[in-house]
Formats: sequence, C-alpha cells, structure tokens
Amino acid sequence: MFFRLPRSIFSALERVHAALLEEPRVATATRRLLEVLVEELGVERAALFLYNPEERELQGEVAFGRGPHYTVSTLSFPLEGDGQVPQAFFAPPEGIRQGGDWFLPVVASPEAPCWVEPERLCRLAPRTSLQERSRVCPFCAHFKALGVLLLEKVPKEMEALAPLLARLTALAVRSAHLYEEVFRSRERLSQEVRVLDQVAQFSREIIRHKSPEPLVLALAQTLKAIFGFYRITVALVRGKELRGVLTLKEEEVFWTEDRTRIRFPLEAPDPLAQAARLMKPLLIPREELPSFLRGKHQSLGVVPLVGYVPIADREQVLGVVAVDHGPKGPSVTWHELRYVDALARVAGVALKNAYAHQELFELSEALARERERLARALEDLPVAVVVLEEERYTGFANRLAREALGLGREVLLDRLPPEVYPALEGKRFHVELGGRTYLASAQRDSGLWILSLTDISETQLLLKELETRETRFRTLLEHNQDVVYLLDEQGTIRYVTPNVRPVLGYDPLGYQREPVSGLEFVFPEDRSLAANLFRQVLAAPGQEVVGEVRVVNAQGEPRWFEVWARNLLHEPGVGGIVVTLHDLSARKEAERVKEEFIAAVSHELRTPLGVIIGLAEVLQLSPLPERERSHVDLILDSALRLKTMVDNLLDASRLEAGRFEVYRRPTNLASVLEEMARSFQAVAQMARVRFTVEISPSLPAEADPDRVAQVLGNLLSNAFKFTPRGGEVRLWAKAEAGWVEFAVSDTGPGIPEEEVPNLFQRYYRARSQASRGAPGSGLGLYISKAIVEAHGGEIRVDSRPGQGATFTVRIPQGGEGGAHFGGG
Repeated sequence: MFFRLPRSIFSALERVHAALLEEPRVATATRRLLEVLVEELGVERAALFLYNPEERELQGEVAFGRGPHYTVSTLSFPLEGDGQVPQAFFAPPEGIRQGGDWFLPVVASPEAPCWVEPERLCRLAPRTSLQERSRVCPFCAHFKALGVLLLEKVPKEMEALAPLLARLTALAVRSAHLYEEVFRSRERLSQEVRVLDQVAQFSREIIRHKSPEPLVLALAQTLKAIFGFYRITVALVRGKELRGVLTLKEEEVFWTEDRTRIRFPLEAPDPLAQAARLMKPLLIPREELPSFLRGKHQSLGVVPLVGYVPIADREQVLGVVAVDHGPKGPSVTWHELRYVDALARVAGVALKNAYAHQELFELSEALARERERLARALEDLPVAVVVLEEERYTGFANRLAREALGLGREVLLDRLPPEVYPALEGKRFHVELGGRTYLASAQRDSGLWILSLTDISETQLLLKELETRETRFRTLLEHNQDVVYLLDEQGTIRYVTPNVRPVLGYDPLGYQREPVSGLEFVFPEDRSLAANLFRQVLAAPGQEVVGEVRVVNAQGEPRWFEVWARNLLHEPGVGGIVVTLHDLSARKEAERVKEEFIAAVSHELRTPLGVIIGLAEVLQLSPLPERERSHVDLILDSALRLKTMVDNLLDASRLEAGRFEVYRRPTNLASVLEEMARSFQAVAQMARVRFTVEISPSLPAEADPDRVAQVLGNLLSNAFKFTPRGGEVRLWAKAEAGWVEFAVSDTGPGIPEEEVPNLFQRYYRARSQASRGAPGSGLGLYISKAIVEAHGGEIRVDSRPGQGATFTVRIPQGGEGGAHFGGG
C-alpha cells in the first residue's frame, strides 16, 4: 500500500541525508543524525548503542533529546542480557516497539537477516535457539548488525519511517567506519613509508661504520628516532656469553661493557639469551618476566625490558637489542618489533662486515708489524741477506748486504755482482768481495730467492791460527817428558800423546788401532791403588786426584810415575778423563840415596851422641861447683836436642819412604805419660815455668808406648819452648767413650789463624817461632801427626794470638796389635 507522505517529512529526510553527508567520522556523524531526528522529525529522544566485538557488549555511543540533558555513553549491555537493547540487536528490521518507543537493529539491509529466522535463512547453524544467538551469531561472517537505535516518543506520522531511519543510521555508521579505516590505513601507510625511509637511510649510513661501537650507537639512535623508545639496550655475543655494551636511556648514552650486569651464558634463562637462541623476536609482558628479573629490576627502580630482537647475520646471532617505552609508556607492540627486527637484521649484516673489517684491519696491522719486525731482524743479522721475488726479480738487501755488494736497499736481480749468480742456482761456495771472504748460498721458498753471504774472513784467520797453535802444541807434546792419556769412563785409552814412544817405548797409534784399558800397563802390585785412584776421579768431577804408581814400559820394566788425574767427561771438547804421568825415576833414585845418606849419618852420630849423653849424666851425679854443673847441664841438653833432631830426621826419612813403623800392644798409657812428664820437670825448673800435670791413673789402650811418648815429648818440648818465664804449661789425660785423650796447653804467644793449617807439614816452622830464633827442624808436629794417624787417632790444635795454644791427641782404646806403617 502506498502512503502519501507530507512534504515536511520529505524535507526532514533531505535534512537527514544532508546530515549523513556532512561528517564522515562515526561519533560526529551519528550525533548530527540524532540531532536531526529530534529537531526535524519530532522524536523526543534518540540514542545509539554500537556493538563492541572485543567486549561483546552494546555500548552507548551518543544520545540527543529534548528536555533535561542526558547521556548514554556510560551505559553498556552484554549480548546475553534480557533487556530491550540486546533483544533488539537480534530483532527483525522493524525492531521492537514498546509504547511510543522504538528499539531498532542498525542493519543496512531492508531484508530480514538470517539470525532472525535461522531455521529458514541460516545455512551454518540453522538450529540456533534464541538463547544461543548472542553466543554464535556475532562470530558469523554473515552477521551484519552494527548496533541498536533507540527512538523515544516517535510522532505517529513518522512511525513508518522508523525502520528506514535505522537503515540510514547503519549506512552512516558503516560509511564512517570505512572512512576511519581508510584514514587509519593512510596513517599506517604513511608511517610505513616513513619507517622504511628511515630503515633505508639507516642501511645507507650504517655501511660506513667499520667498527662495532659506532654501528651499535647508530642502531640505538635510529630506534629512538623512529619509535621513541624510552630505553634501548644492546648486548653483543662475546665468545659463549652475552655482554651488554650500550644502553640509550631517553637522551643519555651509557657504554657498559666493562661494568654491565648483563653478562651471562647464551644458555641462561634470561629473555636476552632466549631471543639469541631462538633467533626470533620475543615480546614478553612485564608481568610474565621471570621473578628474579622482576625483583632485581624493581629493587633497582628500573622497568624490565619487554621487547627482545636478535641481531643476526643469516644463521649467526651476533647480539640482541632490547626495547621498552618506559614506566609510563605503552607496551611494545609486534608491529614495532617487526621494524626493529628489520633494522636489527640490517645491523647484523653491517656488524658482521665490521667484525670482518676489524679482523682484516688487525691482520693487516699484524702483518705490517711482522714485516717491520722481519725487516729489523734482517737489518741486524750478522749475515748479508738479499731477498728477491722470482716474478718481479726485485727485492731488498739488509745493511751487511748493502755494504758487501755496494747496493741500495731496493735491489734488482741484474744489479747483483756476477760472482754470486752460482748461489742462485743452488751452489754453495766461497767468494771474494771487497777484500773479504764470504760463504755464498741461496734458498727458494714461496716464490722468493733468499741469498745469504756469511763473512768468514775472521774464521779463516782463526783456522790458520788454530793450525799454527795445533802444530806448536803437537811439537810441545812430542818433546814433553810428561805423557798425557785420555780415558773414557770405563778406563779405556782413547788418546795418548806422541811422546809415549820415547818415554815408555809404545807406539801411540797402537792404542787407536786396538783400544785397551789403562790398568793393563800398571805394575800388578800397584793395580789396586790405580783402580782406587780411578774411582776417586769418577766420584769428583773437575777435581784433581794425585798419586804414585809404577807403570811397565815396553821392555817390561816397572818405573815410578806421579799421576795427576782430572775428570773432564762433561767438559765440551774433552769428554774424558785426563791422566798425566810424570816420570819419578830420578826423584826416587835421589830419595834412595838421601835415605841411605841420612841413615849412615844418623848411625855415625848416634855413637858419639850416646857417649856424650852418658858422660854428661855421670858428671851430673858428681859433686861439681855450680858453674861447672851448669856447663854439664848445657852439654846434656844440647846432646839430647841433637839426638831428638837425628831421630826426627830418621823418622821423616822413613815416612817419605813409606817404612814408618808403629807397633801397637796393650799398654797403660798413664805410666807412659807420667814418665815423660817427670822427664820435663827439670826443664820446667830451668825455664822457670809452672808445670801442671793431671793424668787419670788408668788409661788402657792398644798403642805403641814409645811412639806415644815421642808425640807427648814433641808437644811438651814445643810448649816449654814458647812459654815465657812465669807462664804455665798444663798436661791432662783421661779416658772417655772408647778413646784416650791427652792435651798440652801453654800460655805462649799463640799461633796466627792463617798458619794453623800448615803446622803439621814437613819442615814448616811458624813465623813467630822463626822470628824468635827458637831452635827446631820443623819435623816434630809432622812426625807426631803421622804417629797419631797410624794409631787411627787424630791430633788438633786450638789457638788464638796472645792466648797460648792447646794441642789435643785422641787415640782409640781398642784395636789389634801388630805393625802399622804410615807414609808421607
């Protein structure tokens, strides 16, 4: 049925249409529409509730009406509610009428939608009940409802236009939505273009950086410029760990590598390490961060980072960049992370190139340093060196090569002297250059010729000098009377001087043809002594060992030789034991003659000395005047001293000949010592020296009483000789721990410390003794030491200048009797 509408209604519809075209935005367009509905069509009030799919609610958008001002922006109705607004959302196009109020679904289509009659119109869920529509239909692709239009007290002439007004409202809302979507798309596109421009600019600029530090700073500053992040933190992979290197917070830059707390293995649970391992961006809400991170950052007053993007080059992760918008800023979005990821990948390629450039630079620097060091080393070499490249036949020469060849530092092959060309062909030879002799040789290595010229002029001179010295030494050895052997550690003869032929009659080359042991040439009776000397030499490297042995010459005759041996097995150039033989035949013959002379003289002197001593003792017993008695005492003292001297000469001769005799037998040395002490009482009275004797009553020992008495006599004689008048000589003897010990001390001038080691040498007299004119032959202590050592004992002296001297003798109590011999 056709209704004839008043012109005023058409005018109102025209104004509604004009209102729809005035403003494209949803809020202003719908508000203008409601104003027209109220003011032009006579509706009391009008309100619009739009559907919010995220909240699943119908939310009051705008409202307009006559009378008191009211608003619906705070009203919302869940789809599952029972009120007129939710029911009208699923109602047919004509809506729900309640008295003079209309609740109209805002749907653009005039046809009944499928959710009104699902059993007839719906193909997806035709059996959807009224209660299930709010849960199922809004998620269907065919669901086109936008909201609900509420019209209160619509004039009767306008009631027929109510569904049309709802469709017009739907068109307005949809048009506004499309406009806003286009506007937002344009905004997004503009932002995309701006970001892409900045990414491109970043890519162009970052390629200029050749080291990681400015590259990392450029990345952080670009992210700040594009997205306005509150904080950007960059951590780089160092070995197998992540280490924070930079933080850009607001406008401040902090380089943190040496003091960062961001330093942990790539396997750590930290989101930075997780992003590095997964090689993809992570967006972690603050409340989902690990508790230890939340607690730590909160205690530091720092907001946790929420966006994590790996800095990677293809399959290799080089670091991670973390971003956030600060305590009061919004959350980082995936949209932002997508661009951060693009920038991070560009930075990854540039960072890999920077690492490669840095490594190449370091290698170049190292190579340059190595070349410089090589050049310095070649420059200071004591050998002339020329290095040539085979391809270009050019090279350089060091200082000695420049001096020897007359060249500059840069060398050409054809500028080399022709004399050295054979060396480049692999020959090794001597060449004369500038009056000096060189050993020329060359090597080829890795496309290089290395020509070396070793100056051997000094070596040649030394060789000539060595040849001269060798000739001189050979001549000396051939005419020397001492034969020198070189033995190995087994005693085998490895070398002998040529003079062995005139001294012993052996062919020196015979030892080399058939090596033999040196002991084979020693007289059989002396081989044990020679073997002992050899063992001593082996045990004391570098020390000299001296002895006397008999060596059999080529005629089978034994001859005495003095042996000096030194172990030089470990000395370079020797490597053996050097043995020198000095012929003692003449000395032995002289000693024999001397011994026979001393024995003959001593024998001839003993008879008259015995007569003189006997007569002097008889005269002492006769009544004589005091003056004559002193003369007799002087005669007896001189005769006894002469007898002692003769006895000492004989004993010294026997010692030198190795025939000194000591016969030990069980003896009480106390009586021997007391008797000798009594014999010196007269001497003490004459010298006016106090003589103190302390001898234990029993001193048993295995000893030669005559020889022990001789030792004590020598010690007492020396003590009285050097003790001044008014002084004291003290003798004491005791047995202790298996030893008989006796000592003689005096209050004389003492013995200087440097003279003590020489006191027991043959014919040695102390300087103080000689300077005072004291008589003596220097044999008493020498013989006393031999007697004591023949008993297995020891004698020592303790003295300080000005404090006298003490001679102590220790003889073992035990031992077997028999003859013992001591040798000098």
